[in-house]
Amino acid sequence: MDDERFAPLIGALTPLGGRRFDPVGTLVLPGLRANDLRFGHRLGLVDASRAVLIETERARRGFPQDEAQEELARTLRADHERADELLGAHPDAVFADVGLRALWLAILLRLLADSWESGRGDPAIDLAELCSGWGDEGACAWRAARPAFADGLRSAGRSRMRMVARAREHADLLLGEVAPGS
Repeated sequence: MDDERFAPLIGALTPLGGRRFDPVGTLVLPGLRANDLRFGHRLGLVDASRAVLIETERARRGFPQDEAQEELARTLRADHERADELLGAHPDAVFADVGLRALWLAILLRLLADSWESGRGDPAIDLAELCSGWGDEGACAWRAARPAFADGLRSAGRSRMRMVARAREHADLLLGEVAPGS
């Protein structure tokens, strides 16, 4: 996973205080593709065991799979060493897919909003970090979730909850536009 193109995206996650994010529940989507998992793997958020959980839950719910996903799911269950190799495959296609970037930004916004709601992290700082690594996509998230001037005059707790709500709204908007199978 040493592809330099992913370094800024990954770097934006580093300062988030070591908070552990688990995208498994967020990724159980009807039209999830193998490259969706590969992008998460490149970010360091989806390892072989998480990919198995995601694919197992998707199969349990009867969601369709393409050939690449079926091969990935079989390999994940049978051979964890080869699974990491498969998850790391096709870096050019994975990096170039704008939809994947938007999908993962939405997932990260949801995970961050959950973290902020539980009192961990600082939404303004976390969004600034996301913006610095994710460029225009991160800047859009910042503009969508940042507090309005009037929010800054209110209590910090209410302002924080408004940022949580706005981040979730933006994530839902992104997911509605790019989520596989939607």
